[in-house]
Amino acid sequence: MKLLFLELQGKGDIKGMLTNTKLSIKIRGYTETNKTAANGTVTNGTASNGTDSKQYVRFNRLGIRLKIEGGRFQLDNLFNGDPVLGQVGNQVINDNSRLFLDELIPGLERNLSRLFTEIVNNLLRTATIDEMFPEKV
Repeated sequence: MKLLFLELQGKGDIKGMLTNTKLSIKIRGYTETNKTAANGTVTNGTASNGTDSKQYVRFNRLGIRLKIEGGRFQLDNLFNGDPVLGQVGNQVINDNSRLFLDELIPGLERNLSRLFTEIVNNLLRTATIDEMFPEKV
């Protein structure tokens, strides 16, 4: 990553404290119908020999937008562990946290979107719409 005039290199942990952070999620989904045939096979869609039909909710990618006002960061192992260059690199990052965040946020949004979509779809994989939204509570 290049920040101002420094080419930041290293592989290690990042710690940070974010201030005034907001996360917006836009969810788009669809229903999927699985039909169980008389012989016990399950198909997606319109099986003409289906005896039992269940609807499930599935989600496309969840759209995530982050708004982060500022932050303080500590990146470990910058410049292959050189302590002097690492301290200078962290100082430059923290003095220019807005630039650092502007570089970081798009990747965070993409990865959180992918991860949350996967988690939600796995959690709801076997829950039918009727189970999620029963007519009588």
